[in-house]
Amino acid sequence: MTVFVYVNTAKQVGDVDHIKVFATVEVAEIWSSRMILRASRSSTT
Repeated sequence: MTVFVYVNTAKQVGDVDHIKVFATVEVAEIWSSRMILRASRSSTT
């Protein structure tokens, strides 16, 4: 089994947003795209 892992090093170990595990690359890409979009929206306000 292969999983895709995202680690947010800005978060503390144990924080709910510290690690994200995805079952497929497609789901990881969708999540990543949404996070990039959310970040770009918040940086323009």
